Order: sequence, then C-alpha cells, then structure tokens
Amino acid sequence: PFLAPLPIVALLHALAALDIPDKALLPPLLRAASLLPPPVVSPQAAANLAWSLAVLVHAPQVRPSHLFAVLGLLVPNRPRFSPLHQRQVHQFLLTCHLLNLRISAPRNGE
Repeated sequence: PFLAPLPIVALLHALAALDIPDKALLPPLLRAASLLPPPVVSPQAAANLAWSLAVLVHAPQVRPSHLFAVLGLLVPNRPRFSPLHQRQVHQFLLTCHLLNLRISAPRNGE
C-alpha cells in the first residue's frame, strides 16, 4: 500500500528535531521512506528527509540502504531546491562524508 510522503517525512523530522531515535518507530518509518517513489516527493520533503537522516544517522536502525534511498529522492528534486533545501541537503552529504560513509547500491538483504 502506498503511503503519502508528508506523514512519513514529518514523523522522521520530528524524531530528528527532538533527538528521539525511537527503536519502535524508526524501522517502519525508514522502510516506508525508502519505498517512496521520487515523483511524489516534493523538494521540501526530500530536503527534510535528508536533514532528518543526517541527524539520526547514529541510530543503529539507520542503514546505508536508507541513505541510498534518500539520494534517489534528492537527485530528481535538485533543480527545484531553494537555498534552505540546499542547506539541509548539504548537511546530509557533509554528515555522510564526515562519517566516511560509503553510499552504494543496496545489497541483497540490506
């Protein structure tokens, strides 16, 4: 079943803003965010999702496959990003770089 991106992104954004890496909520929200089709995700939602994962990246539930899925949402929205969106995306990319994360295509089982 298709879930609208706004509630998924809003919940992840709230968890990140409050610094609550909830063990029960994060896995289904991350799974749902990973399955969002890029055409239905607005630039604001993509940027908020990127920022949220930059903040929550230290939670054990956040996997490289989730980061890869976010990149898939960022690329189609890039031409429509406002300066605020660009700052949020920059924080996501900088966090990945500083943590020396290698974002690659998800492997089987990840």
